[in-house]
Amino acid sequence: MKKVIKNFTGFLFIAIAMASCKKEETKDYLLNSSSPVLTSSFNAANLSFVNATSSALTLNWTNPNYQF
Repeated sequence: MKKVIKNFTGFLFIAIAMASCKKEETKDYLLNSSSPVLTSSFNAANLSFVNATSSALTLNWTNPNYQF
């Protein structure tokens, strides 16, 4: 009888623990957007000591205007 009571209370504890776990979250959805475009200032960088102080490469990308 003790074994039955132990098994029943164990099962009851697990059932209550599983029932109390409720996933609460807010879901964000992406509505309208455009793909960002990456552009560079150079196709090939010329790296030398003569132009060591100038920038070798400049990267720009467009704003995708994400809407959630």
